[in-house]
Amino acid sequence: MPVEFLSDEQAAAYGRFNGAPGRAELERWFFLDDAVRELVRRRRSEQNRLGFALQLTAVAFLGTFLADPLDVPWVVVEYLGRQLDIADPSAVKAYSERPATQWEHTAEVRRVYGFIDFGGAEARLRDFLTARAWTRAERPGALFDQAVAWLRGERVLLPGVSVLARLVAEVRADAAARMHEALAGQMDVAPRARLEALLAVPNGDRFSELDRLRRAPTRASGREMVRALDRAAEIAAVGAGALDVGEVPPGQVEALARQGLTADVPVATRSRMWTCCGPAVTRRCSARRGRRRPSGPGCAASTAVACANWTRWPG
Repeated sequence: MPVEFLSDEQAAAYGRFNGAPGRAELERWFFLDDAVRELVRRRRSEQNRLGFALQLTAVAFLGTFLADPLDVPWVVVEYLGRQLDIADPSAVKAYSERPATQWEHTAEVRRVYGFIDFGGAEARLRDFLTARAWTRAERPGALFDQAVAWLRGERVLLPGVSVLARLVAEVRADAAARMHEALAGQMDVAPRARLEALLAVPNGDRFSELDRLRRAPTRASGREMVRALDRAAEIAAVGAGALDVGEVPPGQVEALARQGLTADVPVATRSRMWTCCGPAVTRRCSARRGRRRPSGPGCAASTAVACANWTRWPG
């Protein structure tokens, strides 16, 4: 399952408490307003009132019903108990003695507050993630967090972690393929061949042509300026700068430009997908020149790597 991009913290916090909530979280997620208190007080016993409140607030905070409703930090129990005027919150321990009551409360919370299963909202979530993956250059872990936040906000119960991670991976793969088609799809055979040739390491040399073109001037001098201009002319001859980047969102263009500065040649050689980023890099440098900012070594390096960016095919 494609969950490798999740951090240990993300995996540990998915659908469960990862430590005690802070004061701000308690006040935001576990405060009972008048309407909720009225609903809770319909239960006859203290353990049922507190257990119902735990189920209601925990599902809003976590995005899922806990298999054991009492598997919560004790600070949450005490905070709810004070609001319900329950002197001994430990009475809630008796709530686990009748599973049928727990199921009845779960069904009532779902009915009253409109929580739905993941299948009923998967298409809407995919649309949300597709739009976000296309317009923002977010890492997969960040996109996963956005998916969890969307589900909680829409009162959709969380699916299994691997199900959500797989959806995020699929959406990112679709966005990468769309970007590849928008940029590399414009290229003829000759420019493609010139780009791929930059990955080759000449006989007797330790570095590829791409590595050579990425080396920025180390000092300001007339000779270094001439070398930088010659290098820019080599890049222009590749033809990547002629591509139209108008179909790609500006944030993604900027991300391609950054990646072009750090593309690893061995990884690029082994990868199964490459995306032209020459237009992205040259466009960023052109914008800097348009603002009359000095190009400097960073912009010279950007121009030097206006050849291509290679990324692994997602999944």
